Amino acid sequence: MPIYNLKALGNNEFKLAGELMASSVLQGGPAPCFLSEAAFQYILDGIDSVSTEKWIHKVQDAKLKWAIDQVRENIFLFSDKNNICETS
Repeated sequence: MPIYNLKALGNNEFKLAGELMASSVLQGGPAPCFLSEAAFQYILDGIDSVSTEKWIHKVQDAKLKWAIDQVRENIFLFSDKNNICETS
């Protein structure tokens, strides 16, 4: 759950937490224990490491699951259109 705290923001506490996490990751250390493996891989490898196959079954909210499926479907369709353009 996101935390909205203007005092922490003003004191750069969020920035400090990010710097601590980044230094651990950059030095090959363990991910902070509250990050999922997928989030840690995203930090290391970027968007190419993101896949919904591993966690989509955990989503309980029907509207959210539907929205995720729509995004996945549109990404697939968009990539197919790019392939058609490249082969033409």
